[in-house]
Formats: sequence, structure tokens, C-alpha cells
Amino acid sequence: MTQETATLQYAIAAYQRGDLDTAASACRALTMPGAQVILARISLDRGDTVGAREILRVLVERAPSLPIAWLYLGATELNLGSPSAAASALQRLVTLQPSSAEAWRNYGVALRAAQRVGDARAALTRAVALAPREFASRLALGQLEFDAGQHAAAEAQAEAVLLQNPRSVLAWVLRGLSRSARGHRRDAIADLSRALDLEPTRGATALQLGWLALGDAQLGLARKCFESALKNQPDLADARSGLATIAERDGRYEDALAHLDAVPPERRDEMNHVVCRTNVERHLGRGDEGLRRLRALLERPGTAHGRILGEHAVGAALEARGDLDAAFAAHARANAVGGSAFDLAGHVRYVERTIAAASAPHARSTQTSARPLFIVGMPRSGTTLLERILSRHPEVAAGGEMHLVEGIAVVLAQERQWRERLPDAVARADTAALDGVAVKYLAALDGVSRDARRVTDKNPLNFQHLRLLAQLFPGARVIHCARDPLDTCLSCLFQNFGPALSFTNDQRALGGFYRQYRRLMDDWEAAPGLPTITARYADVVRRPRETIGELLAFCGLSWHEDCLTPQRARLRPHGLVCAGAAPALRDVDREGAAVHLPPGAARRGAGSGSARAIA
Repeated sequence: MTQETATLQYAIAAYQRGDLDTAASACRALTMPGAQVILARISLDRGDTVGAREILRVLVERAPSLPIAWLYLGATELNLGSPSAAASALQRLVTLQPSSAEAWRNYGVALRAAQRVGDARAALTRAVALAPREFASRLALGQLEFDAGQHAAAEAQAEAVLLQNPRSVLAWVLRGLSRSARGHRRDAIADLSRALDLEPTRGATALQLGWLALGDAQLGLARKCFESALKNQPDLADARSGLATIAERDGRYEDALAHLDAVPPERRDEMNHVVCRTNVERHLGRGDEGLRRLRALLERPGTAHGRILGEHAVGAALEARGDLDAAFAAHARANAVGGSAFDLAGHVRYVERTIAAASAPHARSTQTSARPLFIVGMPRSGTTLLERILSRHPEVAAGGEMHLVEGIAVVLAQERQWRERLPDAVARADTAALDGVAVKYLAALDGVSRDARRVTDKNPLNFQHLRLLAQLFPGARVIHCARDPLDTCLSCLFQNFGPALSFTNDQRALGGFYRQYRRLMDDWEAAPGLPTITARYADVVRRPRETIGELLAFCGLSWHEDCLTPQRARLRPHGLVCAGAAPALRDVDREGAAVHLPPGAARRGAGSGSARAIA
């Protein structure tokens, strides 16, 4: 052993026991590359990232074939906010170690930070291929796909990790957020709840889960999550805003203001806080104050999410004030920021294939259960109100917006190895395949209630899969919610649905989607494969007793007076809404009339796009 080697080992031992001064002193006397690596590590441990970078830059010039030097240099450049320099360093690393999954993963992470999405995807895909059971690469690829808006791909990576490691908190979070972005809120809530079960102190996850639960009207769960987040960070503004929103929905406006007043002054200009305060003050007759505050905040630079949230809130405030033209303009600004990636031409082709496939002979499941009750229609057509009404009957359980049917369609297509396009694959599925997925769906209904005669699935977009439902559940029934076309589309434009329903951000895309919805429903109603009744929104709110009686008779249920009080519907283990979250039937027509706009108001603006597309 040479003297230099012995000194290096002495330095390593000193570093490992935390004696950084002794280790640094020993390394400075050495010229070996290993000594320079230790000096760089010591600089990093002392917080001198710039000093570490200088050491590593000299080292890679002297020892360009040393992989660890390029690895540390890449990590250091990334920490200093130089992702392009980091990517260059880590590119040298993968040249030296082309079979190292870790090297490709680090290179992919740097490329992602440098916003080279395509190159980052290729590098991370290579890392996964080299080490399929290595979780970090899959999670990094999933995060990249999520950030790129490829939420199904992100979900697939998270699922691959969970199959091997069901205790991966990061995988549960990634899958939950991906499902949320795809509109599968209930599944997302289940995933984020699992993540919190595994790591209860994750304040960010508690906050995300709280807002998801709030959007699903699970106020008890939302309150628990926000309170949990505040235990870890008492001045967390978003958690206070969440609790204030719950109080507002319960009609406890002074309590809501108390929560908002507890937010530190320096955090009161955050968009969530301002939007929540505006909503509360509107109930207290001080809506103009909140509107001025919102408009001032929107004049400042901010995130796209904040602008969407703020402009929709401005629109809602202007609606409440009766200024409908200005309200329409505000919602339009929000939708323009959100954008629409909806492929209308592709959707038209899908509808045409679905209608064509309906005329072919097809198998049916042997599952004859009459429990499934599908409530379908356009978003904002009254599906939620109708489920609340029916759930007041003692023999009905509310399943909410279940997203199982869409998944069943994809599973059936995959079982045919995608040799055929989706509608054809579904239409030609055999009885065994149909039975397999039908049994799983019915088991999910048991999770909602084992006793109810009828269990609702109010995912409105199931209208796209009615022929499949007829194959799967010959004993099921369908309620089609119908509302005035322009009212429906305006109400969609006034909502912040997010990327899952991006067609609602564009008038022409929305109008085109509506036309395809009518094509599918016209085809179904001409030859329904299941007993179907149309519930017209106007009839439900203006002639409730007569219309609800007809719906109950259609479902094979006797009259029940509680169905006239949907505002008293309460949260069930897997269902519905809390008291106070739904209007009474006597109030519905007044509230629903927010988009029954008079001639010459905001209808003029809507008519320029969606109305012509509907016609």
C-alpha cells in the first residue's frame, strides 16, 4: 500500500466518523481523484455548493473517465439551478455507463429540469427498461408524464410500482393525482387516503386530499384533512381556506370569516384565500369588496391555475350581481387560460364507430342483477340533483360518479390485444369476458350498499357506453337527464372542470361534443337496449311530485315523501353529499335560472360559438 493510498483511507475514515476538518486536511495533501471527490463531498456537507462545483469541474478535466465525478458534478449543477449544465455532465455519465439505470435516471431528471421533455422521456424510459423493478425510475417517468399532461401514462407508471411495492407512498400520491386530473375523483380520494394511512404526517397530501374531498362534497373527510394539515403547519393558508369553504357551505359565514382571519396577513393575497373570502362576503352582502380584491389580484403576475380560479370567481360574483355579459366574459377568460386539448374530430370518429358497431350481433352477460341504476346525460344536466332525490328513498343507495364503466371498455378492448378499435372490440366481446368484468362492477356496488334494491352510478358520460351497459347488465335501468341545450352548455362554460373535461373550455368544442351526445342518445332512444326514461330538468324542478313519482315507478319503487327534500341527503360510506350542500327543490328553479339568460344578455356571447355548433 502506497503512502497516498494509506492517507486516502485515513481521510475516508475521518469523513465517515464526521471529522470533516481532519478529512479535508488529509485530502488537500493528495492529488488522487478520490481525494478530490471527498473534498467535493465535504464542501457539499458544509453548504458550499459553489466550491464543490469548482472542485468537480477541475476533477473532470483531470479524470474525464471517472463516472462518480460526472455524477456529482451533474447533481451539483442541478442544485445550483443550472439544469442544462447538469444534463451535459450527466450525458457524459451515461456515455461512460450505458448499462446503468441510475445514470439514465439522473440524466432524465436533469433533462426534465431543462424542459427537454422528449429527451427526458427517452432517458427515463431507458432507465426503466434497464431496471424494471427499480421504483425511482418509474416514479420519475410518471412525474414527467404527469407534468406533460399525460395523466393516463403517469397512472400506469404508478400502478407498476404499486404492483411490486404497495407501500410506496409516492406511488399512491402519483396515482391519486393522475386519477384526479382524469376526473376520477373518488378513485383519487381512495389513493391519497391510502398514502396518508402509510405516512400520516404528509401535510401536502392531506391538503390535496382535503380539496378533493371538498369537491366531492365529503365535508367530514375534508375537514379532517385540513385540520391534520394545520397540525403540521398552523399558518397554512390553503387549509384555512378549506375550512372556511366548509363553513360557507354549511351557512356558517361568520365562522368562515374567522378561519380566513386566522391566515397570516402576508398570505392573504393568495388566490385561494381571496376567492374564498369573496364567496363568503357575497353571502353577507359585501360582494363588491371581494370583486375589487379579485380584480386587483388578477392584475398581478400569477400562475395559470390561479388565473383560472380567479376569473371563474369573478364570473360567479358578477352573475350574483346580475351583470351577465361581464360574467360571461370573465368565465371566457378563465377558459382561455385553461385551454382545450379535446380532439373533436377523433371523438366524432369514435361516435360513428360506436353507432355502427351497435347494429352488429353481440353477446350478453349472464349477470341479471337489477341493482345498477345509471343516470346519464351531459355534465350540468341535473344528474347530481336527480341522484340526491333518489337517494332519499330508503331502497336506493348513491354510488356517485363511478368511473368503472370506462375502465371496463378499455379492459375488454385490451383482451382482444387492441386488434380492433374500441367500439368494435366491446361489441364483439364474448360472454365469458363480459361476465368477468360485470361481476367486478357488481362487487363495487356491494361496497356502496349490500341492502339497497337500486344503486346509482351518476357518471353522466356513461351515455357514451350505453350499448356496453346493455351487454353487461341486462336487468339494469337508465335515467337520461335532459336540459335545455344552451343552458347546459352555458353552465358547462361557467364551471372549472379542469383538464378532465377540457372540451368545456372552448365554445365550439363544447357545442360539437353536445351534438355527438345527441347523436348517441338519438341512436339509443330509437332502439334502447335497456329500459330508459328521460328526466327533464325543467319538469323535475317545476313539477317535482309528479315527475319524481314517475321516476320512482320506473325504478319499481313506491312513493316516498322524503324524495321531495334532496337537501337533507347525507353522506353515506361511499356516497353522496352532506346536509346543506344541496338546494331544496323549491330553490332549484331559482338557482338553476342563473344560466336561463334573458334575450340580449350573455346568450349573445354564447351564441357566437356553441349555439351554432349545437344547431
